[in-house]
Amino acid sequence: MSTKHMIMMTMFILLTGLACNLLPLVGQDHSAGIDEDNEVQMGALYRSESGGFTFLTLPGYDIDEVQGRVSMFPTPSDEQSGPYITMIGRLAEEDITLAQALNYTPKANSSSVFSETEDIIVQGLPAISVFYTRPYHAIDGVILDYYGADEGEEIQGWFVLVEVSPGHIFRLEMFAPSQQWQELLPSFESLLESLRFTE
Repeated sequence: MSTKHMIMMTMFILLTGLACNLLPLVGQDHSAGIDEDNEVQMGALYRSESGGFTFLTLPGYDIDEVQGRVSMFPTPSDEQSGPYITMIGRLAEEDITLAQALNYTPKANSSSVFSETEDIIVQGLPAISVFYTRPYHAIDGVILDYYGADEGEEIQGWFVLVEVSPGHIFRLEMFAPSQQWQELLPSFESLLESLRFTE
């Protein structure tokens, strides 16, 4: 074998070895760290087996999961005001379309004002995005240890509905008092970017 062929073979082996070492890193954006696009510090990877999805958590937020419905919130928290995040792995037992899925959001609430829906793509999948505002109301007859907003204060929220497969709709909702919204929005956007579906 000529010297030229030996050099070419050696380079091929070195490049192949380098590629093999790098391949496991491709797509491994689920490790805790900074979302470079938003410069947001994210937490650890959370996997919902029953919900069929994974995401990066927000540091300092607690997680509660019941049958594929995952809630994430800081402590102390107020479910009516937020900051609060809810993810539902499958929105309805029966097959529904994205358009029908809008009927499963609290759009029927006359006190909420919704933006126009926007067609977006989430991890290569068709999705709908819609923002809303609503006044804060504490739950009648329930005294809380912590109130996240004053009565009547504006709450801002964001729904994202994703068609994981035909008929299978995933729902993400994120909301917080308006005075915290701009500060939290990059974290909410980074969470959405980190979503992966395992179905």
